[in-house]
Amino acid sequence: MSTVVITGANRGLGLELARVYAGRGDRVIAGCRNPATADELARLTEHVHALDMGDEQSIAGFIAAIGEQPVDIVVNNAGIDARNLGAADSERDVLLQTPQQLMGQIEVNAVGPWLLSRGLLPHLRRSDRPRIANVTSQIGSMEVSQRIGRDVGYAVSKAALNMLTVKLAVRLRDEGILAVLIHPGFLRTDMGGSAATMGPDESARHIAATVDRLTIDDTGTFRRWDGTVHPW
Repeated sequence: MSTVVITGANRGLGLELARVYAGRGDRVIAGCRNPATADELARLTEHVHALDMGDEQSIAGFIAAIGEQPVDIVVNNAGIDARNLGAADSERDVLLQTPQQLMGQIEVNAVGPWLLSRGLLPHLRRSDRPRIANVTSQIGSMEVSQRIGRDVGYAVSKAALNMLTVKLAVRLRDEGILAVLIHPGFLRTDMGGSAATMGPDESARHIAATVDRLTIDDTGTFRRWDGTVHPW
């Protein structure tokens, strides 16, 4: 049995990841903004704690709530786009988005996972097979973002997450702690919308299987949900 930390676990991909890991008998420690309303998540695990990835004190409180137990897998899944910060759909463009909206996305999507991963290092060091899986996006790829993706803040924040993950991977490799990036696919979630091509349940099953297969030689890589290599 592994102990798995999942952020943004109350809906969408995060909830499906919690379902996959809990269903196979792993201990799931879930973070979400409002545990009091996360009824479906609470049916999957008793370890649900408040977590706002844009708030350093909230991240510290979440880590304290975990206690001293080992953590085997950290899945940094929580994320926002400009619409969560008040932007209209038409205002997500590079010529229209405000600096505050761009920086808000970087804070939640890149800085938060970086701080949580660093804060959980003592827990990961107690694991025999520690892994950090950061859920990124294809539009964090320089190559892909030339063709798709309107939300400049989301693209920039995921590119920042990619770089921070690479830096963590290099720094932690000698300790046997691996860190990878995973593009989950174009998902039918609140963010992806109904026109997306994959359900979050299917993506979650693939991601869990991909994380299971990872070795230290994979650290610092950018993968798709199915484990194939994604272009940078």
